[in-house]
Amino acid sequence: MRTFLFHSLAFVLVVGYVNLFVLWRGIGDVFGTGVRDGVPFIIGGALVAAIAVYTWYRRRSTLSVSYAWLAAAFVLAAFGFALTDPAFPA
Repeated sequence: MRTFLFHSLAFVLVVGYVNLFVLWRGIGDVFGTGVRDGVPFIIGGALVAAIAVYTWYRRRSTLSVSYAWLAAAFVLAAFGFALTDPAFPA
């Protein structure tokens, strides 16, 4: 059940990211393109930090997180964010 919830959360995050190009354009208009291009990395870093804090607090539980897989997922997500071209959002 937990795996299903994590996959559902990942699906919602992807759908949300893909469908929020209007928001990205608005952020670029208000704060500039440098901030707009950095927002996905800031959100990704915040998520990684939140997961790290969560696993640190729940060390004694049965939840087991492989930090190698977590680091690989973060690197691949950062690579995916870097590949996107804001000039061609769709």
